Amino acid sequence: MGVTRLLPRDQNPDPEVVEQLSKVMGSTDWITQIYREPPGIQLDIFGNPTEPTSSRDTIQAEWLARLYTEQLQSLFPHVSRPVLMRNSTNSVLYSLCLASHNQTAIKITNEIFKNYQRDL
Repeated sequence: MGVTRLLPRDQNPDPEVVEQLSKVMGSTDWITQIYREPPGIQLDIFGNPTEPTSSRDTIQAEWLARLYTEQLQSLFPHVSRPVLMRNSTNSVLYSLCLASHNQTAIKITNEIFKNYQRDL
């Protein structure tokens, strides 16, 4: 979930951030899905044209966890489903999953995650 902290809401991310995210997520194609194109020319309160800026929508933690899990599936033969870990105010802190070469480990992990989510 640190990915959401790296992406500013009111402008496109810096090239360094894009490079870091590309290493973690495998590509940055998904960034274009969350940033809206800026509207046409806008005027300030004095009628002067202003530079349009991109902005991003709220990033859904489930969507981001699924993207990251898909990236892991390209690297590992077995990946558990992600579970979102939340704090006391129900805000998502991070997504937890297991990537392994052992199918039994994934089966056990998915069962634990299913029990965890049922207890919530």
